[in-house]
Amino acid sequence: FFFRNSKISDDVANTSSKNLLLSINNKWPPPMIKVCQNDTILIDVKNDLPYGIETSIHWYGFTSGENSPFMDGVPMVTQCPIYSRMTFRYRLKAVNSGSFYYRAHSGN
Repeated sequence: FFFRNSKISDDVANTSSKNLLLSINNKWPPPMIKVCQNDTILIDVKNDLPYGIETSIHWYGFTSGENSPFMDGVPMVTQCPIYSRMTFRYRLKAVNSGSFYYRAHSGN
């Protein structure tokens, strides 16, 4: 999978918010990921936010296994941030079955 974190206006996201939203591939809600239990998931995330704004992806409720404890992104809390114009590869294992939610985070 390839994700590009960027900002979109509220009219693209179809919300009543007057703020810009952090998006993934210029979409809100984020794209659906369908995998089988025990699959290895590779996701490249490119930070296309303005210079100086860091980002990451936070996987809510998703247990990704022992080998990836630093890939559940809250910048500077559970992983290092992805800096402007940089790409980071998430390598996760789908340990549990079910439906989970994810979204982009900003470190600034």
